[in-house]
Amino acid sequence: MSDASSKLRVYFTTTVPEARKIIRDGFTDLWTFGDQQGVWVGNRPLDMNDGFEGDVTLAVTIPAEVFSGFEASETDPADPTGERWFKTGRAIIPAEVLNQHGPAQIYDHQYAGLSRRDLLHAIRLWKADAEEEAEDAAAEAWKGEPAALLGDPDAMRCKANELQAAFDFFEEIGWMTPLRVSEEQRASGSAT
Repeated sequence: MSDASSKLRVYFTTTVPEARKIIRDGFTDLWTFGDQQGVWVGNRPLDMNDGFEGDVTLAVTIPAEVFSGFEASETDPADPTGERWFKTGRAIIPAEVLNQHGPAQIYDHQYAGLSRRDLLHAIRLWKADAEEEAEDAAAEAWKGEPAALLGDPDAMRCKANELQAAFDFFEEIGWMTPLRVSEEQRASGSAT
């Protein structure tokens, strides 16, 4: 029997639509690395610098030995012989293995910590600003004046749509507090 010290939380960053599928149906094998198929996870949240884009970071707690058994290694670039290797902190773990330790939990979301009310308010503001900018641009065009100093209504609509997708996601999965926010709240509460 393993104790809590042999557990490790692994992270997977993804898009809202993919996170919905994972929360609903579990992980599926998304990548192949050598002869291994699975899901790239990290021992820390992965982001764009690691090649992972998305608004949602999911987490699953697995035995540490499972992670180390699948962890990727790379040659040390400082070693001219190429004989020295190091662990990357990332692993490609079969979805079936991750799902045995799931379900995935939401660790973080780009809009984590916003209330339902705040998110709705932001959506309304971005939509209203987009419409106002579009009207201003049309008025300036009618006068024959450049609209270069005006905001981009398409970019504003895009932001409103992004916020709406976040709202819809939270509506679907419930307005639970992501793990990162809960942990920060506990840490700040215990520090005072």
